[in-house]
Amino acid sequence: CPTGYLLVTGPGAGNDASRNPVSWTLEGSADGEHWTTISDVSNDCTLGAFSSKTYAFYPDIRVAGRYSYFRFTVKELGGGSTLELSELRLITRSFADADLDRNGTVSISDVTALLDHLSTASAYDATFDLNADKAVSITDATCLLDDLSTAC
Repeated sequence: CPTGYLLVTGPGAGNDASRNPVSWTLEGSADGEHWTTISDVSNDCTLGAFSSKTYAFYPDIRVAGRYSYFRFTVKELGGGSTLELSELRLITRSFADADLDRNGTVSISDVTALLDHLSTASAYDATFDLNADKAVSITDATCLLDDLSTAC
């Protein structure tokens, strides 16, 4: 299931972030003709020159199966007139990635493992970052509960 997407800015801009997108939409389509907005970002100036950032699909992370086509439309750049973007990547994870206690099934014990991690962890652990947003939070528990209630 795609859980989000990654943008990587280009190295050619040097220290100039004016070529980076600051407003855009990501859309999905089952047939290539009818499009649904999955992500609509405005005035995001956090991308630097030659940097990357992950954007999570939340609360509805289950876009796989619904869409066979994706379209990325830049609405505004950071002041320049030329777009420089090295990479746009859909981030996916399998249902098995939610098996946090590694017992072969995804169950309430995985929710317990995640909540235990949230209450005791002092450092980031990608194993528990279920929505790929580079942070472990209650949002990941919500994603896990969503996975338990409805498979991707």
